[in-house]
Amino acid sequence: MPKIAVVGPNFFSYMHAIRDEFRSLGFESEYFDERHSNSIPAKISYRLNISLLIKRKRQEHLKKLLKNVVNGGFTDLLLIDVEVVDKAFIQSLKAHGIRVHIYMWDSAKNKSGFTNYLSEVSGKGTFDLNDSKQFAMKYIPLFATDNYSQNKNPTLTRDIDISFCGTLHSDRAYHLHRLKKAAEKEGLNLVLMNFFHSKILLAIKCFRNFSNAYFLKTVSTDGFSKERVAESMFRSKFVFDMQHAGQGGLTARTFEALRSGTCLITFNENIYSLPETFHNRIFLIKDANDIESLTFSDYENVGLLSESQDHYLSLSRFVDELLLIMGYSSKQECEPEKCV
Repeated sequence: MPKIAVVGPNFFSYMHAIRDEFRSLGFESEYFDERHSNSIPAKISYRLNISLLIKRKRQEHLKKLLKNVVNGGFTDLLLIDVEVVDKAFIQSLKAHGIRVHIYMWDSAKNKSGFTNYLSEVSGKGTFDLNDSKQFAMKYIPLFATDNYSQNKNPTLTRDIDISFCGTLHSDRAYHLHRLKKAAEKEGLNLVLMNFFHSKILLAIKCFRNFSNAYFLKTVSTDGFSKERVAESMFRSKFVFDMQHAGQGGLTARTFEALRSGTCLITFNENIYSLPETFHNRIFLIKDANDIESLTFSDYENVGLLSESQDHYLSLSRFVDELLLIMGYSSKQECEPEKCV
């Protein structure tokens, strides 16, 4: 029986949800954090690759992780959106007979380290269409968990015209400030749920992008629960979403918004890679000011999601596709390397 170790960063409980879905299908599975620490200094050090500050702790953590995976009797290890592990770690796992797979939730432009050992892994998947073509990785769109499903949860009154929930990374503050001004001009009910892990660091960011200053007082440093985010979407007619600058993959927020029954406003030109049945719920814009051209009564015409649409946006579909690149199936009918 396959036993799957899931290794990746600890963010917004996504890794735990994937592990739990494996378990629900009958696979033994555990999640391991790829970082030795999730403190702000540690996260910054990993993201900026400041190796001198974390080299010893990083190596100690990888040795401990290797020991846990080997002694735990895992047959497969699935790397998800990793930036800490290296080629030596992958080779050590393979030397112990463990099959290694990877799924990237970020583009190679943002996290390029995985390209150094991509040839060492078996199953390869990505959320980025461009990376899929460039690195011969299976394109697997992201997902939304069941708590975002309009079909599984009662729909509240749609009293919010536009909502946004996300981290104030890159140039998001600039676009959100313009969105706020446009919404005020049109008399729209706009709800912003902005997160940043430190107000001090956000204040420093103001020197680079002054628009961050408009959200210093209202930004949350604690984040928002999945329940609160889902509720805001169930109350929204439209959800505004922005990917990382230069990134082509469809965000998790894309799937959460659509699965909650809203319409989606996005800058991402790859949004039409979604099945055509979703296209009437999608509004592609080039600038936040473009919301002035939207007709918000259009929401009344989209209707409820079908069962097949709901499944496409689900974690269940996502994990089924992960299992296929790993050589298994959700029905456990396949042997390794025979289902792909």
